[in-house]
Amino acid sequence: MHCALSIQEASTETRHRFKRHILMKWLTYHTSVFFLCLGTSLTVSAEQTLQSPWATPRLEERIQAIDQELETLAHPRLLSGIGPIGFRSQAYDTDDHEEWIEVTLENETTINEIILVPSLYHNPDSTVVADGFPEAFKIWAIHDETGIKTLLASFTKEDHVLPRKAPLSVPCKAVLATRVRLEATLLSQRAWDNRYLLQLAEMLIFCGQQNVGLNGNVTYSSSDSSPEGARDPQFLVDGVVPYVMDANTGSRSLAFFTDVPFRSACHIDIKLSKPAAVNGICLHATDISDNVPHAHPNNFGIPRKFQIIGALKSDFTDGQPLAEFQFETAFDAGPILQLKFPSTTCQFIRLMVIEPDQIHDASSGCIGLAEIECLSDGNNIAVASEITTSLLPELISRQDRLPAITDGNNYYGEILPTRTWLNQLARRHELETERPLVQASLTRAYQSQQRAVELLFWLSCLLTAIIAAITVIQRLLKHRAIYNTREQIAADLHDELGANLHAISLC
Repeated sequence: MHCALSIQEASTETRHRFKRHILMKWLTYHTSVFFLCLGTSLTVSAEQTLQSPWATPRLEERIQAIDQELETLAHPRLLSGIGPIGFRSQAYDTDDHEEWIEVTLENETTINEIILVPSLYHNPDSTVVADGFPEAFKIWAIHDETGIKTLLASFTKEDHVLPRKAPLSVPCKAVLATRVRLEATLLSQRAWDNRYLLQLAEMLIFCGQQNVGLNGNVTYSSSDSSPEGARDPQFLVDGVVPYVMDANTGSRSLAFFTDVPFRSACHIDIKLSKPAAVNGICLHATDISDNVPHAHPNNFGIPRKFQIIGALKSDFTDGQPLAEFQFETAFDAGPILQLKFPSTTCQFIRLMVIEPDQIHDASSGCIGLAEIECLSDGNNIAVASEITTSLLPELISRQDRLPAITDGNNYYGEILPTRTWLNQLARRHELETERPLVQASLTRAYQSQQRAVELLFWLSCLLTAIIAAITVIQRLLKHRAIYNTREQIAADLHDELGANLHAISLC
């Protein structure tokens, strides 16, 4: 009887152990399945996230790089007042009309970049945007003698050249050409009546730093010149852009300015460091104040009529005229007057003032210049050159400002080569367009990172709870096993003692 009970109890204990084993297996299996499903869900959630949290450092570095580069680029300070606006074609009711403009170069020339400057429009919200800039167009270089027509660039609506207020830089491989042609296949609207047309402020054609398209002959498919004279096909290549040069480098310099007797001739001489080939002159007008409205026109201070003379001798006995200019209307020049002429070797440059500028309602004239650039293939070789004048010292309002004419700076900082300046404006537009996109991606990355942190937090909480539950269950099962063992031992002792007592009683 005792042996049968022992076998039965051993069988019961085996069943209990088997049940505990099965329970632990069940818990382990379902816990693994749970974590597998949770990991799969986390992976799918990460794949659906727009930006990985690990992209955050790369985006932060890009934002920092953009900001650092922007600090080195020129600002797009806008021109105000009266001046030439540029070229405008006939207007249409739809955008699918083709328009073209063509610039004939003075000579067969190698070109390696085209810069298109848009006409600008002030919106009611005080923003400035391109007005009538083509959305789809092609630029061709044509060589008349060989008959070769080379495609320099092609833009479609998908290139998103609009909206913009900055120049569009079109670098290209060096190509020999006699003409440059722009063909617009998709027009955009002008703001004031929403009609479609082709409109540009300037088209610059560069060989190195030299604008070889300056004052070239312009032909076109149609033209709508304004009666007030602000729009004309030739204004497309007059060198006037709707910006004021505001570089982020250099130091501020106050322009030279003085009153002179009206219609009195005088001259300003520049001595170059050594004889050099000169093929261009740039006169920068006096920097007018930032007051609104302005008290003077943008070309204030530039003589109404003058002549440029070059020489190798300081007394100009061997002088030869290089260029002449005379203002006819307010649209003949902007704050920067560019003149080009055949390359001439000289060391002395004379600005012969035949008729000075005139101040409104004043009996005297004036001369005001922020800088005179003597250009050799587009590069200013007159920086820090010695400068003298025939004006009597007592007539000069500020004698100390005479060296400012060749110090290489204007009111806003360094005077840059035209190509460099406009390329910086184009680059600023690219970066300012890219920055909000990068910032939006960075914001999404931060949000993704925050979601990942929250998910990890709740996952750790759940994991802690599961570990705690398993630990509690294990402890309960252990205590239950100990309790059952004690019960079994007590029962065994009871049975053993009972059997012994029974045996004693029988004895």
